[in-house]
Amino acid sequence: SIATITTTERTPEEITRVNGEDCIILSVRPASNANTYRVSIECKEVVKNVLDESMEVVVLHDEGAVFIEVLLSLALSLGITFVLTLLVVPFFFNSKNIILTVLWYLPACIFWSLGVLALIRVPIDQNCIAGIVISVGLVIDPILVVNEKKDSVAVNKKVYVGIAVSTLTSAIVLLPLIFMDYLVPGIRAVSFSIMSMLIVSYLLTLFYGHKISKDTRRSDPLIPRKLFITVQRLSYRIIFRLSNLFIYRKYYAVFLVVLFCLGTIILFQFSKKNMSFIESQSYINFKIEYENERSSLYIEENSKSILQKIYSLPGIYSVQSESRKGSLEGYVSYDSSVIRKGDLVQQIHAFASLVPDGFLYLPDLGKKDSGIQTLEIAVCGRETSVCCEFVQKTVSTISQSKSIAQAVINFKRPDRILVFYPDREKLTLANLTVRDTAEALRWVLFGSVIEKWFEGTEERDIRLRGFKDVPIERSFLENISFPGLNSPQMLESIGSFRDVNVPGRIQRKNGNRAAWFTAHVRADSLGEAASIVNLMLEKTALPSGYYYSFPEELDAMNDSMRILFVVFCFTIVALVIVLIALTENFLNGILVALSIPVSVFIPLALRFVFSIPIQTGDLLGMVIVSGVCVNNVIYVVGQKSCGIRNCLRKRMSSLFATTLTTVAGAGPMAFLGKGDFTSSLAFFMLWGTAASLIYTLMLFPAFAVRSTRSNEC
Repeated sequence: SIATITTTERTPEEITRVNGEDCIILSVRPASNANTYRVSIECKEVVKNVLDESMEVVVLHDEGAVFIEVLLSLALSLGITFVLTLLVVPFFFNSKNIILTVLWYLPACIFWSLGVLALIRVPIDQNCIAGIVISVGLVIDPILVVNEKKDSVAVNKKVYVGIAVSTLTSAIVLLPLIFMDYLVPGIRAVSFSIMSMLIVSYLLTLFYGHKISKDTRRSDPLIPRKLFITVQRLSYRIIFRLSNLFIYRKYYAVFLVVLFCLGTIILFQFSKKNMSFIESQSYINFKIEYENERSSLYIEENSKSILQKIYSLPGIYSVQSESRKGSLEGYVSYDSSVIRKGDLVQQIHAFASLVPDGFLYLPDLGKKDSGIQTLEIAVCGRETSVCCEFVQKTVSTISQSKSIAQAVINFKRPDRILVFYPDREKLTLANLTVRDTAEALRWVLFGSVIEKWFEGTEERDIRLRGFKDVPIERSFLENISFPGLNSPQMLESIGSFRDVNVPGRIQRKNGNRAAWFTAHVRADSLGEAASIVNLMLEKTALPSGYYYSFPEELDAMNDSMRILFVVFCFTIVALVIVLIALTENFLNGILVALSIPVSVFIPLALRFVFSIPIQTGDLLGMVIVSGVCVNNVIYVVGQKSCGIRNCLRKRMSSLFATTLTTVAGAGPMAFLGKGDFTSSLAFFMLWGTAASLIYTLMLFPAFAVRSTRSNEC
């Protein structure tokens, strides 16, 4: 009930070894509702107790260990986030009790959120925990806003309204992502976890915020204010001067906002794009191609030396090999903390001279940590031979380009077989039939039948053959004699022989015959690699009915990017409608929504400047940050009636504190993540929130102030 165990018969003429030894490979797949780590531990215990002590157990891949590694990374990120939050708060809030509040408030939010997720039957996995880690900085915002030192003891009701609106806007952008799990597996769990954290945070603040506010205002200072007050006043003075600059020269602010809006669209259009992936750092694969007639026994014997050399390298856990007729496939599991992937690939490639009869192919050859993209491209048409011919010409052409690290043909030369074509007139003169000829050939070549039976619909027989196979030459076949009508007939007298090339495998794509080649392109993104190769292929003219077919991943990437960008645009429209409805002011709704392009522009610009391709996780970050970045402006809009400058003075500490806590929550995940979509999401949360603070303090006042003189305090 917790796992599926299957037994698969070994393919004929196939030899599988691990570390050069005979082996039996057991594959266990956990059920969807099973605990992966527990299944892993129990399977190891069962194998250890059942097998003999003389037998060695080698773990080729352990999902349980990977799961624990991810959880430890998330736990480390959560711990760092918690510590950073505790370090940030005392600098903005003159209270000892605020630290005690944070100490119980954050664990309470996490505990109740886990309860909510369990109640709605959302599995608690690494994606849920990643969402909780990212949202830690968000859920601390309401309690900090309530404890703003310049508020009265009876907290202004408008503050709670602002908190409710900010929670609502954050939840709105998460709702469509719940249904995007088919595009980005795991985003549903992340969305639910962030949403539950926000709701629990709002409820705790609503019921306990007033009491917490009174308690923290009666406590003593936590740190000597002189250590921080000088830097605080200096930074506030600089911010107010910049804010006044934009207030008195509004066209500067208008120009920058228009630049951010247009720049966001332009950067997204011209940035490099790539599929989201998790870079594998635990294993590599290689292949050794031989002539088609080489048997698995010959290949196994011929490859022993290179397999032993690979296993002797430092940091190698195991070397698995599968020998079959004409080729050997190998998988190397290694410790990424001991040896880098690129270095290991280079060392294995240096052993190519140990297999002089074969061709060693390493898909990762030439790859560094990044910068090489792999494309499997097919030539499709009517005839396999024509497809193979143009694949060879194409590979020869593109290999001369400096943009191609290596190009590999994905097929072997066709087998040459001898085909006998009987002549009907000669068969009639010799009183023979095609069936008689075929049976006589089978008897001569494979031996006489001594027993025959049927297994279902298949005919089985036992034949009497010699002790050792003798190579059959064409002359031997031509001189085979058959009993004719008057005299024995030679095989060559009743037909003719022809040498025919037969492909080892006949492959099809979209109903057409196809032949593949793999291009390793020097490019930063999959889209850029496809563009480079496409320009090269335009120089190779294919005959009518033949065409190049790129991998489906490109279409899938473009579709997912297009869908997520449309979701992002609809999210902005929904936010504008909600903000206008809640504020009952069209201008206020637009001013709040203008923080979105500013917040998205900064992380997009960083990706573009450092030539980092946009992945699906980045688009998810754009969607989520569009609901988070408006929070700072919402807190200010709620107090704008007293004058924008006076409001900024009152809210400056809480704005800085909430922004820095959000940055503290997203930062560890952005820099310590495993390279999946949650890391990209955290990256946009980090820089998008910081950019929203810049808009709130500098650009927003230029649009919000009604009179540069009447609002002076």
